[in-house]
Amino acid sequence: MKIKKTLLTFVSVCLAAFLLSNIVTYAVSKKNLLDFFFGESNRNVTVEKEMLNKESQKIVVDDYTITLEEALCEKETQLGYLVFSVKKNDGKVEADISKNGVLNSFGNNRFIFDYEETGSFKQIAKYDGNVLDVYISFEANDKIFEQSKLSKCVGITDLKEKRNNEYKRYSFDLKYSEKCKKYKTNEGTLFISPLGCKFISSIKNDDVNIKIKMVDNELNISDFSEAGTKTDNVEEVHYTNMFDELIDISEIQEVMLDNKKLIEID
Repeated sequence: MKIKKTLLTFVSVCLAAFLLSNIVTYAVSKKNLLDFFFGESNRNVTVEKEMLNKESQKIVVDDYTITLEEALCEKETQLGYLVFSVKKNDGKVEADISKNGVLNSFGNNRFIFDYEETGSFKQIAKYDGNVLDVYISFEANDKIFEQSKLSKCVGITDLKEKRNNEYKRYSFDLKYSEKCKKYKTNEGTLFISPLGCKFISSIKNDDVNIKIKMVDNELNISDFSEAGTKTDNVEEVHYTNMFDELIDISEIQEVMLDNKKLIEID
């Protein structure tokens, strides 16, 4: 009898420990921006400490509450990552989500996340019980950075409310850090932040290659999104790459563009 009691106690303790560990793991990973976009192995403590903003901006419309939970945005490279939660009073948030996880709308097709800027905008959604979590990444291509414009570039459009032929729009106040290194080239300027790099060139180039030599490794970048006027007399072209993992720019030792060493500028 004593052996059975001891065995039962041991099993109970193990079960409790297992459940507790799962609860802790769930709590840590829930709505975590860095883990979702970069994976736990590619997290950067320096970036997390200096650039990640824990937010609590809320927009309440009828039964729906949309909250900006976390934001990671950089000014010069104009890159950003956001996490939102959407809740509905006394029920599950209705959402139209494609097979690959892209959010089309929510609230019975009443609301959409929108992006008022040139560049790319991606939104992935998944459920956490009745709550809808939305993970957004974007890259902007402004010739001149306008803080007032880019800070409001992501918002919610209410397709139920329309005045003067325009739908009601609610925006969030995005904060951009200025953590970036700049390099001058003959064609323009290269910006490198922990999130990615942006080469703004006055010349159209079909084969851009950038090498970033770090303390322990080297990044070779040739896959860029491209935005700008594609004519013989190009005024400005943006070549942008969002890194697969965050980097510590203080560890950059050398940067080369098309096999030419670049000099850092203030």
